[in-house]
Amino acid sequence: MSDISEKEWQRIRQHYGDLAYEHPEMHSMMLDLLDTDALDKALGTDEPRTNFKRSVLGAYADGRLSEQQAIDALDPRDSAELLVALGDAGLPMPQPSAAEVRGQAETVARFFLENREAKVSEVLEIVSRAPDVTADPDDELK
Repeated sequence: MSDISEKEWQRIRQHYGDLAYEHPEMHSMMLDLLDTDALDKALGTDEPRTNFKRSVLGAYADGRLSEQQAIDALDPRDSAELLVALGDAGLPMPQPSAAEVRGQAETVARFFLENREAKVSEVLEIVSRAPDVTADPDDELK
């Protein structure tokens, strides 16, 4: 069993039923899902497994769970089946978290700067080897 209080355990057991026993490694995630307002609005059935699936899909769609966490929780055949489940539940496609977007932007910026610095040095080297040529008076690009 995980490190949760008796009160938290009872709450998990009430909402998730047998899944609470089957997946003790997910107790903290279950509690996080129970603490969201969206979960209470999303639950439309008394079936614990359906509630759990809907909760996980909602958290994945909101960016609170990664794709891998959702796959581990729901055990779909592949990520395509996970996306189909989102559509069947009427949920939007998942959006990356702000931290993930920030990390991707920083990576792109770093690659851009590294590439730009490499290109600038290459251009300067090529230009330094070019002979000085006076501009043709009839040249449009003067």
